Amino acid sequence: MKIRLPRIMMLTPILLSRKTVAKFLLEQKSQVNGASDRDRNISSVMALPLHIMTESGGIRKGDKLRIGFIGLGLMGKPMALHLLEKGYSVCVFNRNKASVNELVARGARAAESPSRVAQESDVVIDMVTDAPDVEQVLLQEDGVIESARKGLIVVDMSTNSPETAILVSSQLAEKGVEFLDAPVSGGDKGAREATLTIMVGGKKEVFDACRPIFQVMGKEIVYMGSAGSGQATKLSNQVAVALHTLATCEALLLGSSYDLPTKDLLRVLTNG
Repeated sequence: MKIRLPRIMMLTPILLSRKTVAKFLLEQKSQVNGASDRDRNISSVMALPLHIMTESGGIRKGDKLRIGFIGLGLMGKPMALHLLEKGYSVCVFNRNKASVNELVARGARAAESPSRVAQESDVVIDMVTDAPDVEQVLLQEDGVIESARKGLIVVDMSTNSPETAILVSSQLAEKGVEFLDAPVSGGDKGAREATLTIMVGGKKEVFDACRPIFQVMGKEIVYMGSAGSGQATKLSNQVAVALHTLATCEALLLGSSYDLPTKDLLRVLTNG
C-alpha cells in the first residue's frame, strides 16, 4: 500500500512567508505570569483597591472602575455579564439593541455610541468581529477617540492583527489614552464560564491596573509584552490550532486507507 506524505507539509511555505510576523515575534520580550494569575478567588477582587490611570500618567487608587463594553455578541455579552455580576458599573453599546436591553435589565447602562461609552467609563473594552470593526468603534466618527481624554484605558479583546493593534495604540496615544490588545482563546464556552485565556500586549503598568478586570472574565491571564504582542500571541496560537486540525485530518485519512471506522478513530484521537 502506498503511504503519502501528510499534506500538513504544504503549510511550510505559508509559514515561511510570514516574515514580518516572525520578525515582530522575535523582537518582543515575552513574560509569562505565575501562579498568582491562576488564583481564582474572584469574590475578593471587588474588596481590593482598584487602579486607574491619572491625567499625569501615574496610577491612583479608587473604589471602583467604571467599565464601558462595546460589542455584545456571542463572546462579549457573557463577558460583560460577568463584570456586572461582580459589581462593576458597566456602560454598553451594541448595534443589536436586544443584547443591550438584556444587559440593561441586569443593571448596565446603555450608550448611543462608542464615543458616549468613553465619556462614561474609566476603561473601555471592545469585543467586535475584526480589524475594520475595531477601527470603526475606536478611531472613526462617533468612535471612542472622539471622547478620548488623558488617562482613559482602552482594551481591545477582539481578534485581529498585530499591525492593527500598533496602529490603534499609536493613534490613541496621541490623545493620552492608554491601550492594551488582549485577544482571547477558549471560545463562547470559555466566555460563558469565565475560563478564557487572555493574552495581553501593552504597557506593563496598564496591564497590572486592568488585571482584576481580566480575572473576572478569564482563567489564564498572560502578559506578553508591548503593544501588538497580544495579537501576535493569538496569531501564533491560531497557527498551532490550524496545524493540529490538519494533523487530525491526515490521521483520519490514513485510518480510512486501512478501513478503520472513522467514528471510533476520531474518538481515540480525541481522548488519546
